[in-house]
Amino acid sequence: MQRRDFLKLLSASGMAMMTPLSLKAGIVNTGLPAYVSGSSTLLICLHASGGWDPTLLCDPKGNASVEPINQYDPADIATFGNISCAPTVVGVDGNGATITGLTETFFANHYQDMMVINGIDVGTFVHQNGVERTWSGKNSRHWATLPALHAAAHAENKALAHFWSGGYARTDDVVNQARLQVSSNNHLALDNLRRLIQPTLRSPNSGTGFDNRYQSDATVSRIRQAMLERLDRVQQQQTLPKLKQETGKLYAAKSSAPDVANLESFLPSVNDYDNLTHIERQAELTLSAFKAGVCQAADIYVGSFDTHSDNDQRQTTALGKLLVGLEYIITQAKSRGLWNRLVVMVGSDFARTNKYNNDNGKDHWSTGSLMFTGGRIKGNRVFGRTDDTQHAESWDDLYPNLNWVHSGFSGPTTDFVPTMGDIHACLRRFLQISNQPLSRKGGERVKDYYPLEERIRTSFLFPTQPGPAPLQADRR
Repeated sequence: MQRRDFLKLLSASGMAMMTPLSLKAGIVNTGLPAYVSGSSTLLICLHASGGWDPTLLCDPKGNASVEPINQYDPADIATFGNISCAPTVVGVDGNGATITGLTETFFANHYQDMMVINGIDVGTFVHQNGVERTWSGKNSRHWATLPALHAAAHAENKALAHFWSGGYARTDDVVNQARLQVSSNNHLALDNLRRLIQPTLRSPNSGTGFDNRYQSDATVSRIRQAMLERLDRVQQQQTLPKLKQETGKLYAAKSSAPDVANLESFLPSVNDYDNLTHIERQAELTLSAFKAGVCQAADIYVGSFDTHSDNDQRQTTALGKLLVGLEYIITQAKSRGLWNRLVVMVGSDFARTNKYNNDNGKDHWSTGSLMFTGGRIKGNRVFGRTDDTQHAESWDDLYPNLNWVHSGFSGPTTDFVPTMGDIHACLRRFLQISNQPLSRKGGERVKDYYPLEERIRTSFLFPTQPGPAPLQADRR
């Protein structure tokens, strides 16, 4: 499906969704691209800000219980391959158009590229704590977000190693963060990137003629050469290891300016940028920086998920925006040759309760879900499960005969339910972050400076070589 057709579906009014039988049958995708190192992996963390409702997306329930979790009939739950998804509850998008069929269309097109983990213990009902746990693995305001750790471990000296345009922002100073305040009302973020790339231009969108320049290219080149020579002298004069290291970083950052200039050829025009949605704009700038080789990881977001009233309509609207963003990331990453290096993690503060309140809303619920996609993710797989009351089920019961316990974990696994920290411990090893030294933390390794208990075998969730997928928990 083309992106325009997908957006038309999002804005279609009253149109029934019909899925071909061939799509419903599903083919298991057991292959992966050739293994790539952690330093080659590109990471995007997409935050559904406010607390999403997985029962309207990847952990469907229906209205069969005495106090219904959802308003749709369980018979309407769609299944594509191994992944079940909720039928799209009719809602209204930002333009006032009715949304129908969006969820089913997305999973029908992309289930072979998706991995879902349900029944994760987030361990909190508080927004800030949930955001911290989902994106760093621990309830601590000092821990760095996963993209910051990935950038610090593998691309510390890249000019724009870590992009941030929303979500959890903490870096704990392990890497420099490039903040882009992307707006849906203007193209200021795009203009600011162009000002960074071409600092000699008075206006980023008025051409490169003489009247739009502060200095000529020759003058800028001489200034730059003098600056680098001075930095080199300063670095050579340092005797303390810490100062020598820090001046070396400054030199590396300054000398990366030509790399930043390469970004210009990958950025969209103002007109193309203006035609994108807010989440697509964030994705576009991220993918452009990935393609230019100046960025390694990014935090992006979609808001409006804190639905204490009118849960189904408001969640459907927010989920529609999120899925449009995911659709853009997937299709554009594939078309730009970035797919085989990409990992996308999608999560939220926590989930919503297993019943409606008096305002037809849902409150905070600590059993959550995550979704993953990207060429480095083995797709068409679901891990974990929640029961009919939306409580997590034990992995000891779900996988009694599978080798899912990490070899370094010797504790009991009775009634084991994974936490966000367990998922992050796996991700760190998969992304080859755990053993990397953090130069800004005295060279201490990531897993020592930000310790997480390692309880789940990494290859169970994130295999790095082609092979058979582990057995799945039976769906109810």
